[in-house]
Amino acid sequence: MPLVPIDEKQYSIKIDLKYGTLDNFTKNIIYKKPKLYLLDEAADALKRASDLAQAMGYKLLVWDGYRPLAAAQKLWDAVPDPRFVSRPDETGPLGHARGVAIDLTLLDEHGHTLDMGTAFDAFTELSYHKNIDVPMTVQRNRFMLLGLMKAAGWDFITTEWWHYQLPNLRSYPLVKDRYIDSLIMDE
Repeated sequence: MPLVPIDEKQYSIKIDLKYGTLDNFTKNIIYKKPKLYLLDEAADALKRASDLAQAMGYKLLVWDGYRPLAAAQKLWDAVPDPRFVSRPDETGPLGHARGVAIDLTLLDEHGHTLDMGTAFDAFTELSYHKNIDVPMTVQRNRFMLLGLMKAAGWDFITTEWWHYQLPNLRSYPLVKDRYIDSLIMDE
């Protein structure tokens, strides 16, 4: 199953790959040449999610998709906590390294992010989907994102409101595409 390059126009989304900037929890640039890729099945699910968001008057803002194992290792080295970062080996779920996970949020009609209560990669219990210590508007926004992503065929993890993955992610092999990895990671 090949990785598919994802572009903003074709998928009617906004892309801001945080690991291609200093604006991430490591404060380092992880992706030297940031480019969004997903497995073809995940790309189809992203298109469905984008269409649903648009029908509701919103747009998806994508922060991450396929993540090379070398990048997963750098993230694990920075925060070795399996609640928030996948182990960069076969014991971790590694949805991103399989090309079937995505990190995202919703933008309103003015291009502003909806209030989800925490920043992306805020490693705190306030980021949990079922956290009731966040304001009702935040709960509503999270539930709206969760609902449209589930309707588009995505599953979720309990600890990160921004993370979605295809169901049965371990049934997908780890992507081992040196060419695409080099496109993302090499200078």
